[in-house]
Amino acid sequence: MTDVAGLAEEEQALGRPIKDCVEVSASGRVLQTAYRAARVERPFVGPAGRLVLRAVPGSFFEFITRHRHADGRLDLRFDTSNAQAIFKMTAPVLA
Repeated sequence: MTDVAGLAEEEQALGRPIKDCVEVSASGRVLQTAYRAARVERPFVGPAGRLVLRAVPGSFFEFITRHRHADGRLDLRFDTSNAQAIFKMTAPVLA
């Protein structure tokens, strides 16, 4: 993806469930965003041994732009701070 920020703006304008902001790595060379994780219902075994339906985060699709280092190498590092924001949207919502 060559322009994640532009894509995010387009997707927001279309009303699609993309994150509110683009995450930028400390180096500024890695930009990423994602569609918000879809909520899906899945059966779990409850405390009494019965099946209980719970809404949990499902899949999400991530978009990323990787810029090159000054020497031309593509920045392939994994940026944990960027990932935290994306992982946060898949955290369980406790009722």
